[in-house]
Amino acid sequence: MCIIRIQKKPASIRQKNMAQIFRSLPRPWFGLFEALNDNNDPVGAANIWYQKNVMSKTRTRIDWCSLLHSLSIEKPVDSEGMLQFTPQFLLLPESFQKNCLTFILHHRGDVEPDLLKDFTGALLPKGTPDSWPSVLLRILFCYVQGIGGSSTYAFSTESGERLASLYQKLETESALYCPLWNRPQAQSHHITNQVDDAKTGDSLETDVMLGAVSMEIDSQPDCIVLDGDDKIMLSQTQTCEVSISVNKDPGDSEEMESPELQDNHPLLDASTLERVEDLQRCWCNSSMTSCDPPSSISVLTSVTPHQMSVICQQLGMHMFTDVAMATACRHLSTLSDIISFANCSVILEQLFLYKLQNLSDSASRLFTTAMLEMAEEFPKQLIDVVLVPCTGGSLGQSQMEILCRVLNEVLLPENRTYFLRKTLVNPGPINDSMLALFQVIISSKIDVNGEILEQYLTLLEKVSQEMQNSQKYGKLVLLSVQRYGKQMSHGQLCILESIAACHQTFLKKSIKATVTRLQK
Repeated sequence: MCIIRIQKKPASIRQKNMAQIFRSLPRPWFGLFEALNDNNDPVGAANIWYQKNVMSKTRTRIDWCSLLHSLSIEKPVDSEGMLQFTPQFLLLPESFQKNCLTFILHHRGDVEPDLLKDFTGALLPKGTPDSWPSVLLRILFCYVQGIGGSSTYAFSTESGERLASLYQKLETESALYCPLWNRPQAQSHHITNQVDDAKTGDSLETDVMLGAVSMEIDSQPDCIVLDGDDKIMLSQTQTCEVSISVNKDPGDSEEMESPELQDNHPLLDASTLERVEDLQRCWCNSSMTSCDPPSSISVLTSVTPHQMSVICQQLGMHMFTDVAMATACRHLSTLSDIISFANCSVILEQLFLYKLQNLSDSASRLFTTAMLEMAEEFPKQLIDVVLVPCTGGSLGQSQMEILCRVLNEVLLPENRTYFLRKTLVNPGPINDSMLALFQVIISSKIDVNGEILEQYLTLLEKVSQEMQNSQKYGKLVLLSVQRYGKQMSHGQLCILESIAACHQTFLKKSIKATVTRLQK
């Protein structure tokens, strides 16, 4: 028998290393790590801190990019006489890693998928494969893969049929869609699928959970429960390297299908319909926007996105008066920490998209204020289902006023980048209105990577011929090269050179001179 003795570092040294790592983290996130050191409920304490500091008016100070980047910074480590570079996150105690990753998983919808991809890509190859942090990192990795439509594991035919049958059954049982704090423990249903890793021969037991959104660490040290749109419970049966996949989260879906309405609303039970009627009375019959939200508002957090579409149709949200819409938005903001991304997106689309697209005169004060408040509270949802779809058609002066106010006054730099990225995926007609929107975004000095910059410059080049006499277009091109010229590749500068060659306004010389200077 071979016995390997491992000499552990003294506690004082480990504490000193932790203190050094904490000091290198972004200052706005210090409170998070203090909360994660809570001995009683670290994840719960971290969530409370996040709600107070990120989901409030002070959230402009919080930047996920800086946090994940700092955790990924590699530090030199002496490993058996060999110098190795390890991400400093992996130098933290394993229990702290598990709590921190659980917190990130809980709020994964607030993080750019590209950031999570880089974060997991940096940590996974160097982590310990038979540890819970490694399992959680793989879940994060599979979540990002799921957003892109790819997967690493598919259910067997038998398990898939069982899952479909169970989901159909649970969809009609309203008790499972009651708010989390009212859900009876006995009504937690699951199916079990044993996943065998063909390479290692090890296994991971996965239970697919259907119910309200939550995330918790089980009291047992070897069991982690993720109960949400991913609906996965993991119990480690062996110390093994696990390979699993997560289905695409409905909360991160960019496109949601609207259900076909049927008589008697078969997707909604009597209790749900009763709460919907109560909401309708509160929102549509009130002459004040400051009334307190009724208890029936919990229905918005306890139904599926499919059911939410039916509820919005039932309420006639797209035809709400400005007072009713403002009241609904005020009440919706009270659910910011518990409502799912998908449900919130359905509501915002019904409230704003139709009205904004058909706006002919200046928007009312109530409409403008409501949209600004929702852009602050739910920026990505509003971008996905309202702002980006509006850019696909012709924008009038009224629409432009509101969009520019949202971009200028409310959206944070990372959300402006998100808007630009989404707009470039399927851009609408490039006219003076779109040029004005791009001008607002580029003027705000947002951070863009090479891929976004390539897409943006390619779009400008595509319309360079038809815009050759446009001063607005020329100003935008000049601003773009001044803002991002130093980070442009040789190929991107060649695109700008091509644009300058066919441009006909007095800005041509300035554009060409700037590009030539950058090429030297």
